[in-house]
Amino acid sequence: MLFVLHGYGSTAANIMNYSNFRNYTYTEDNNFISIFPQGAPMNTALASSSSHWNSGGWTVGSEVDDVDFIEVVLKLVSEKSNINSNRVYSTGMSNGGFMSYHLACNLSSKFAAISSVTGSMSNETFEDCNPSHATAILQIHGALDGTVPYTGNSALGMKSIEDVLNYWKNYNSCSSPSTTTTDYFDNSLSVEHRVYDSCMNSVQVELYKISNMPHTWPSAATYGISATDKIWAFINSYDINGKIN
Repeated sequence: MLFVLHGYGSTAANIMNYSNFRNYTYTEDNNFISIFPQGAPMNTALASSSSHWNSGGWTVGSEVDDVDFIEVVLKLVSEKSNINSNRVYSTGMSNGGFMSYHLACNLSSKFAAISSVTGSMSNETFEDCNPSHATAILQIHGALDGTVPYTGNSALGMKSIEDVLNYWKNYNSCSSPSTTTTDYFDNSLSVEHRVYDSCMNSVQVELYKISNMPHTWPSAATYGISATDKIWAFINSYDINGKIN
């Protein structure tokens, strides 16, 4: 079961369309349920207020308990469908990526692995993170992201991507140095793929850093890799106990 979480001010319908995870759902080898929840307005008194996930940072002040909301959705779907409870995942764009990290920290017993596209960890998530098992982490980010900068944004409570990777590398006790490969496209675009392995339960922490990419969900045609393809290949390798043999 895969939660796919939209960005700040966006909608479930939007990320359903551009992530295209529905195409994976209907193949014999990828038998999973994809869930596209809708975030509540930032100001619950104003229906026109921006939709969001309450994951700290600039969403501090929200009265919405999104950890409880996601847990309730998981419970309701599990009651209607035959879900493998050891294989529940979350991914998301921007604020949805922040929320995926928030779930890995605050609902760890339910989530086997997470991925973030153009998201990060808020200061609150980072400082209070309390996972209960080794957790596989995939981060996809553009070097030219001005909304969630790779180097972080202290004014908005956004950790740098290097801080995030270091947290999960250390938490997962990844003992070996990272390995990095770089692919080049059209002489102007590079995709750096960094992997931290030799971690507890054989999980991995991975990064795709795309040189000329702003704040967007990458496709293979435009940025050399498909975020959707990379996310599914990554999370499909893990369950709550780590690497699937």
